Amino acid sequence: MWKPIFNYLQKLHGRWIVFGEGTGTPHRFKGTPGVMVKLRTAELSRRLEQLQLILNTIPGVVGYWNKDHINQFANFAYRDWSGLSPSQIEGRHFRDVFGAEKYSESLPHIEAALRGESQIFEGVFKGTAQLGDVRYGELHYIPDHQGGEVVGFITMIFDITRRKNDEKALQQLSEQLHAKGVELHHLAFHDALTGLPNRALFQERLEHAISCSNRNRNRLSVTFLDLDGFKAVNDTLGHDIGDLLLKEIANRINARLRRGTDTVARLGGDEFVVLMEGLGEAENCAGLASEIIADISQVVSLQGHSIRLGASMGMAFYPKDGDSAQELMKRADMAMYAAKAAGKGTYRFFSNDMSDENNVE
Repeated sequence: MWKPIFNYLQKLHGRWIVFGEGTGTPHRFKGTPGVMVKLRTAELSRRLEQLQLILNTIPGVVGYWNKDHINQFANFAYRDWSGLSPSQIEGRHFRDVFGAEKYSESLPHIEAALRGESQIFEGVFKGTAQLGDVRYGELHYIPDHQGGEVVGFITMIFDITRRKNDEKALQQLSEQLHAKGVELHHLAFHDALTGLPNRALFQERLEHAISCSNRNRNRLSVTFLDLDGFKAVNDTLGHDIGDLLLKEIANRINARLRRGTDTVARLGGDEFVVLMEGLGEAENCAGLASEIIADISQVVSLQGHSIRLGASMGMAFYPKDGDSAQELMKRADMAMYAAKAAGKGTYRFFSNDMSDENNVE
């Protein structure tokens, strides 16, 4: 099985010659052939014991398997990976040592090694009550070439469990950081109370919508909405009720919009803004505004309180009322205050005769 690694004997001119290891230098000894053989056998035994000791103490699994996948040698480390001692492994088939599933996984590598192709791959060894937790190994299958053919293969397994566990921990940490990053990104662009887009995200979407509108030659609207009577509810019933009320109003507004097309954002307090793209006639917007105002005006029941609010809305259209996001938002705000000045609970379209003087609470 193993290639010669010791001295060899040769009879020369009636004397036995011992050739030194690796040097080819002969050393003459007197004695009969029988004595010399005994000396050589003792030396070989000692060297084999040394080799066995080395193989049993290295931090890895070492084994030898013949062409029929029968084990010929196993070091002590096999006990940690198979639960079997070397004496229980030697002479047994690979399948009997590691099980049918592991044998099936390893068979392509075994066949490649017996074709003369060295194999390096990673494997998982399932934990048992005897062996403990799952272990990961880096496996090496090395062909044994003798006389121009492969007569077996050497197996080595190095424990990489700690490395794999570290990799898993790093992967989990990376996923957690990614999730945290997604969460932080969401918080940066969404209102923490209602979950609606905030001013920054609305501004971004509005600018993108204006670019699309220029390409498609259609129009869009920006609608400012302010709740009528919210401050009194907040002052009398408290901020907790006020927060619940804002969530309900946000849901009612959202329910009236086209999913995936329109955007409603909370600017802060009781102020909301709506972006509507691909609009037709202004009358359609007027109808939607009336529906939203009617929805908001319905009684809200919260923790034993029946609450009724109103809403004032102002609209500005692109490109008629402004050619930039900033200008559209300013003019929609002016239109909303014009609605409040007209008695609240209504809507107004922006017109050029409106001014900032109409801004009233």
